[in-house]
Amino acid sequence: MFSKMAATDSPLKRLITTFINDFAEWLLKSEVAFVTPQNIELHAHSDPIRADQIFTVKLADGRSVILHIEFQGRRSDVPMPLRELDSLSRLALKFRDLEIYSVVFYVGNSAGRHDTGSHEIKNPTGGLTLSWQYKVIRLWKMNAQELIDVGKPALLGLIGQTQITEPEVLLPKVVSMVKTVPDAEMQKRLLSETMLLINDEEILTMLENLIEADEVLEETPLMRRLRTQGYEEGVEKGGLNKSRHDILKIVGLRFKPQSSLYQQIEQQLALITNGTMLDILLTTAVRCETITDFQKTLANVSQT
Repeated sequence: MFSKMAATDSPLKRLITTFINDFAEWLLKSEVAFVTPQNIELHAHSDPIRADQIFTVKLADGRSVILHIEFQGRRSDVPMPLRELDSLSRLALKFRDLEIYSVVFYVGNSAGRHDTGSHEIKNPTGGLTLSWQYKVIRLWKMNAQELIDVGKPALLGLIGQTQITEPEVLLPKVVSMVKTVPDAEMQKRLLSETMLLINDEEILTMLENLIEADEVLEETPLMRRLRTQGYEEGVEKGGLNKSRHDILKIVGLRFKPQSSLYQQIEQQLALITNGTMLDILLTTAVRCETITDFQKTLANVSQT
């Protein structure tokens, strides 16, 4: 949870959850009727795990499919093929009558470069004891134009994790496609997640300038927050981000919250730009008895 991938993990999950129909159609290459999130934990003996994202997808042809999505950076305590074997086995036991499709998104340069997505364990007689497969998508290896060519605006949220060779040509296309999203609030959410997933500061600035210059797209709350943070962190040398990081680390180590609660706290902290308030939360995280006590203080600070 606290690896280098933490900065992108939450935006990736929010992006896919928010626009899951578009992502399901892209990944399954089929028209989708509707998608239902499966908020479940998979258990095997005393070792519960929470799969990154699980959805039941009802296809237009009437079939139901379990779609399982994982995100992985350059490092993993357990090799991804074995993690996938574990997850697939538990999913197969949980959803015995349904087809299962599992996808691993690799994030970060060279992540998953040797993973073919096809693995097997042989037996001494020359046969196979076990064989399993999953879809591998190396975002870092993709060209951003590939996502534009799909024609689904939601996928553009991933461009910051791909190769952008001509940003001056590509980013105006991104803005134009986002404007085709009929709901203004969904446009804002898509733009916000897109910006959070862009690693290159120059490209991020170019996109922000395009949005500012556009007469239709509204400025997102994230853009305003980035400006505020940019000013304050210029004076304080990244102090706010460090405070947020420290708070999250302490909360995680002390209370070990579930992924969904951790993400919620992370999102609330991102909206707080007052250093004094963050100091209060840091002290609370160290001294409070329970996660509920911390949440109460966080709620009060957020309303200040």
